Amino acid sequence: MIKNIKIINNPASGLASNNQKLNNLSLMLLDEGYTITKYNTTKDPMDAYREAAQSCDGSYDLIIAAGGDGTVNQVISGIISVGCNIPMLIFSKGTVNDFAQYLSIDTAPHEIVKMIKENKTILCDVGKINQQYFVNVVAGGALSSVAHNTDRHLKNKIGRIAYYLEGIREFAENKLQTKSIEIESEEFSGVVDSHLFIVSNSSSIGGFNKLMPTASITDGYLDVLVFQKSPINEIMEIVFGLTSGKHVQHKNVISFKTKKVSIKNQNPNSPVEIDVDGEHGGNLPVTIEVISKKIKLLIP
Repeated sequence: MIKNIKIINNPASGLASNNQKLNNLSLMLLDEGYTITKYNTTKDPMDAYREAAQSCDGSYDLIIAAGGDGTVNQVISGIISVGCNIPMLIFSKGTVNDFAQYLSIDTAPHEIVKMIKENKTILCDVGKINQQYFVNVVAGGALSSVAHNTDRHLKNKIGRIAYYLEGIREFAENKLQTKSIEIESEEFSGVVDSHLFIVSNSSSIGGFNKLMPTASITDGYLDVLVFQKSPINEIMEIVFGLTSGKHVQHKNVISFKTKKVSIKNQNPNSPVEIDVDGEHGGNLPVTIEVISKKIKLLIP
């Protein structure tokens, strides 16, 4: 039974209206008899991680992660780091919170209260990249810097459009640049000239609900998508197929499921950046694997 709730909130995430929604939720939960403790994170990138780990001391029955995908990543990683099985709930405040979107979580306060009362949970897979955890996606290549290069104030003001504008700028500046990468897994191995590679836990990435059409957070697999070197007309064919999921059928797209994959950079003079749940995650090489049924999530 849920009684004591810890809210780990990123106050810099999203619009002011999202903070007001969270305040309204807190008041509604207090009215319903729940005990609420709210913590606002600082600019320290590991603050949410540490607070989540410290919150697993038996004082709380539920942790609410209020923020974007980066905040969710830190909270889940903190819970896992101490071997805790406390359930968590995602309150989406980010520009494009892919994981909350995948779970169809409504941010209306009365809907969140309903979820808490019903206490319906699932055991969710997480990904592990080297020694770091992720909940939704790892991306790398010429376009992997889009999320963390996009101006935060612009993201908060115009939402996901900011990502698209930044993506267009990246394409224009890089002139369809590719990176030579070596992929090793049981399902596929080879050297590929790639514009972008994605390793995902869910089907929703960057606001596209069907970017990984067969992905599931409970199937014990990660889904891999590699956009191979293509002329501009074929890139546009792939882009037009993103909303329907047909892009995976394109001849220049490699798609497969795996439990573990290693990706290396073939050109040491040209580093390949990695994006982990919307935040900068270093450079290749990486080994990525799935950890099955690792975190307990409240769902609608």
